[in-house]
Amino acid sequence: MEFSFSASRSSSPLVVGAVECELRVVKDRDGGIVRRVRLIDASGSEIDPVCRFLGHLSDRGLSPNTWCDYACD
Repeated sequence: MEFSFSASRSSSPLVVGAVECELRVVKDRDGGIVRRVRLIDASGSEIDPVCRFLGHLSDRGLSPNTWCDYACD
């Protein structure tokens, strides 16, 4: 099965085959500092594999800017 997607940093729909999905990047902040980044689907559920990967980036001590960039890409 072939997958294609089109997304930009603004909440554009993700197209997988002939199915369109709305995805959002959510930044959880504490005092203005990004503490967690999550990828959320149209139903409000976290995309678990992506969220675990973003958590891994956090655990490795990478910058919150890196987490956000990966989530948007």
